Amino acid sequence: MSKMMKVSILLFVFMLALAACVDSGTQEVVEEEAAPAETEQEPAPEEEAPAEMTDIVIGKIPITMEHGYHQGHVKHLIEYAENEYGATVKVIDGEFSSDKAFSAVETFIAQGVDGI
Repeated sequence: MSKMMKVSILLFVFMLALAACVDSGTQEVVEEEAAPAETEQEPAPEEEAPAEMTDIVIGKIPITMEHGYHQGHVKHLIEYAENEYGATVKVIDGEFSSDKAFSAVETFIAQGVDGI
C-alpha cells in the first residue's frame, strides 16, 4: 500500500472519530409543568450586588497584530472587559517572537496586572 493511501485512510479514520465526538445539536425538549397558582412562593432573597470591580487590569499578548483576525480579537476583548467588568486591557504585540512574548509577560508582571 502506498504511503499516500495510508495517510488518506488514517485521515479518514481520524475524521470519523472526531465526528463521533461532536454533539449533533439535537436535544430533547422537556416541558416543565406549570406550578399551581394556589401555592405560595417565598420571596426571593435579596441579591447582593457584585463587589465593585474597579482597577482591574488585564494583559493580552496576541501572537501578532498584523492580521485582521488578531486585531478583531483584541478589539472584542477590550470592549467585553470594559463593558462586563469595567476592566482595562493592555496589549503588547508578540510579533511572532517567543522572545517578545516572554518579555511582554515579564513587563505585565512588573506592572502588576491582574491577569495575563
